[in-house]
Amino acid sequence: MTLDEHDEPGFVAVEGDTAIAELARLAAEIWQEAFTYMISGEQISYMLERFQSVPALTRQIESEGYRYWFVSAGSETAGYLGVQPRGETLFLSKVYLLPACRGQGLGTAMLRFAAEVARQMGLRRLELTVNRKNPALGLYQREGFQIVRQAVADIGGGFVMDDYILVRELDS
Repeated sequence: MTLDEHDEPGFVAVEGDTAIAELARLAAEIWQEAFTYMISGEQISYMLERFQSVPALTRQIESEGYRYWFVSAGSETAGYLGVQPRGETLFLSKVYLLPACRGQGLGTAMLRFAAEVARQMGLRRLELTVNRKNPALGLYQREGFQIVRQAVADIGGGFVMDDYILVRELDS
């Protein structure tokens, strides 16, 4: 699937049990491919269950202020975006695309969509965490994100996340 020059990416809010189940399925598909060279299969499984399972996503949406969108290229689902407001910052919790949809400008479109969501909410900056081995780091930096610190976080189960914290200040 490809996004041709006339297609605009689509963003559809994840709402309801069916959409949440589809999001969990999509997350598992993407994560199994995206993280295999960065972290172990055991850690991927642990993180999917803890952060991207149906119960985890339901809790995030219903009680933790998260919002998720499916991202489409043409008529096909290409990935998903998840955000959470934190004070004056919109935290980009998840910015993921299927392998066949990378390198087509969708990641940039997702970041610009998130910036617009933040502006509509009256927020001043975007923040995200990125695995230090993630090749998407270059995209984030090209889009104005700055590395502000390194963080190693214990996520339980004997696993840690070894990330950079990136921030982008928004124009008014």
